[in-house]
Amino acid sequence: MIEQAMQRLKAFAILAMATLRPEITGLDVTLWVSSRAKSRHGPRVKVAKKFGNNLNFSITISNTPEVTSHTEKFVDKLVDGKTLQRIKRWIILNRELLLQFWNSEITEQELRAHIRKLPK
Repeated sequence: MIEQAMQRLKAFAILAMATLRPEITGLDVTLWVSSRAKSRHGPRVKVAKKFGNNLNFSITISNTPEVTSHTEKFVDKLVDGKTLQRIKRWIILNRELLLQFWNSEITEQELRAHIRKLPK
């Protein structure tokens, strides 16, 4: 009975999106992290050079983060190799927390409270 109720709740899941700016992450880019909701893609982080810029690319949330194939063309326009490696290190550092947010196990406030900043 509880399992059926949880499945119904998931069917009505609302997408949560957290914007993480450089002062929170220690990176020189703005990141967006979403919850699963009804997404057709796996867990990922969207990356933009600055807030409000429509030009972005996505990186998977995993032990070995990779730029998603359909956004590869934007990487060189937005970041250099060193910055890309720092973004990947940040994802690995915060992977468990990011996956908890993806799975709607924690709120945006909890995500922000526990995010680990990457040192310069």
